[in-house]
Amino acid sequence: MVATHRAPERVAFALEDDGLGRLRLIAPERRNAIDLRWVDELAVAVAEARAAHGLRALLITAEGPAFTVGGDLRFIVEDPARVAERLDAMIAPFHAALGDLGELDVPIVTAVQGAAAGGGLGLAWLADVVLVAEDLKLTTAFDRLGLSGDGNSSWWLPRLVGLRRAQELLVGGRLLGAEEAVAWGIATRSVPVAELEAAALAEARRLAAGPTRALGRMRRLLREADGRDVRVRLVEEAAAMRELARTPDAQEGLRAFGERRAPRFTGAGVPGPVAEGGGPAVVTVDAAPAESGTGPAADQGEGEAAIVGLVRRLYAALAAGDEAALRELLAPGFEGRLAAGMPDDLGGVRSGPDAMIHDGWWAIGRRFAVLAEPERWIVGDGGDSLTVLGTYRGRAREDDRPVEAAFAHVFRRDGDRLVALEQVTDTARWG
Repeated sequence: MVATHRAPERVAFALEDDGLGRLRLIAPERRNAIDLRWVDELAVAVAEARAAHGLRALLITAEGPAFTVGGDLRFIVEDPARVAERLDAMIAPFHAALGDLGELDVPIVTAVQGAAAGGGLGLAWLADVVLVAEDLKLTTAFDRLGLSGDGNSSWWLPRLVGLRRAQELLVGGRLLGAEEAVAWGIATRSVPVAELEAAALAEARRLAAGPTRALGRMRRLLREADGRDVRVRLVEEAAAMRELARTPDAQEGLRAFGERRAPRFTGAGVPGPVAEGGGPAVVTVDAAPAESGTGPAADQGEGEAAIVGLVRRLYAALAAGDEAALRELLAPGFEGRLAAGMPDDLGGVRSGPDAMIHDGWWAIGRRFAVLAEPERWIVGDGGDSLTVLGTYRGRAREDDRPVEAAFAHVFRRDGDRLVALEQVTDTARWG
């Protein structure tokens, strides 16, 4: 990777005072063609963006008449015997950088002008707003090279334009102008060439002045929508709304609406309060799998089996009140979110095993004796996440009143430890 002290020649990042990050392609004389140095500098720029304190929106632009013409073919083919090796050396870090950009929890605006081709289009696919100049000439061009394509084109294009049009762009090598790019759903709108940078900057500044945390959560929900079970998405949306409702931006937005004025967002947001509490109490949990056909499959892959095994061991440890076993299962940086539907004084975020065990599960157990009955297990992310849907049934310890509420437990793992849990119930029927 290029050393950070070396002045960038291909890609640069800067953070402005208002929280707007600017990622710029700065090699117009090369038409911003992609070579190893371009890829290395993109990786540095993306790392700087991810680490930037106070980043509220990102604007991606390119200097010169072309956004990017894609890969620098002269560099790639100058040694024919090493073409595959050179492509691999470029694509692996390029895709890693695109993945990191896609996961930024701030809105992204990309401005595209002139020639826009090849893998560099990935910088447009992942944006939330894409403005194109009227001189746009967009093509994937992979068909002319005998290559299948990179830049995450095969993932984004079917979602942006549908399968048939994605086939036309990738398999058929279709060339699109600005008007068609907008009509197809690749671009948000087109503007005159001379107005592109100003229009994109204005749009990015507008987003940077918005409720950053809410916009980031919207971006994540949309990005992760594909393949999600509809019931899982319902509880995820509820969890996000409850979490965001506690942020200063949400409170300001609601006040401003009531006062009929424009909101003044700060981009800040802190999750709800962590409950106080101490002594141990046990939440009784049923560790048995769901009935055949809806529980963990017998032919799971290694990752799926690993996370299901971890969660079943977790449920068993909770049922036994085995704190030592729980500590073996939870990573030191474990984060637990007791989100929508929990009593207010039990909701919020628990950072670390201690807080999760004592101020989370044990605090619930002091108030309620409940049985969690898992009904459906949904493995995702190749075995790195698991959603368990089921029902809590039991009673409140104080007055013996009945308690019943559907729940979703969304677990994430890293290796042989659980690193996160988001617990959501469908109502506040805990009492």
